[in-house]
Amino acid sequence: MPRSRGALPRFALLCAVLLASVLFAVLLTPAPVAAQGVPSYAGHWLVDATFQIPDVGTCVYKGTADVMQDGTTLSGMVVLTLVSGPGPCPAEMMASLDGTAGVAGVELGLLLGGDLGQASFSGDRDPKSGALMGDAMVEGGPFTGTDGTWMAVLAPLVLAIPTLTALGLAALVTLLLAAGAWMLRRRLV
Repeated sequence: MPRSRGALPRFALLCAVLLASVLFAVLLTPAPVAAQGVPSYAGHWLVDATFQIPDVGTCVYKGTADVMQDGTTLSGMVVLTLVSGPGPCPAEMMASLDGTAGVAGVELGLLLGGDLGQASFSGDRDPKSGALMGDAMVEGGPFTGTDGTWMAVLAPLVLAIPTLTALGLAALVTLLLAAGAWMLRRRLV
């Protein structure tokens, strides 16, 4: 027995209700990355740091920081390798970081591995480039009192994976539902 033509309007209504549900869920879901008003600092950062060690000289480091963010709380790992400096400069520093994110910058505490002590880093975010830059101070261990400066930029993505915004997802769902309805209608005719 052939289907009645009344099935298509019911199907279209069902599609409209499903689409409205998806749009409602997508548009009202809050972004999970950072606290309101605080930019995201999560990611892989390229770090340059220079420390002036008393009675030793200037130690210049390059490295990376992998930062995770939950609201205004930051955590992660930092690895710095000596680029130039006299012999007493540590050749490599690895540190776990904990800190807070603000609207304009960060406050970080680093626990340096290898009994090198603790350091605090504070920095401001450049509103145009997004780079972080600021001051550092070693507060414990054999280099207590050493101060320095640092700068970090987000590492460029090697492969950018496109993602859908809420509007793009809604458009995709609408197109898929329309294609399904069109195919179903052709099958019924």
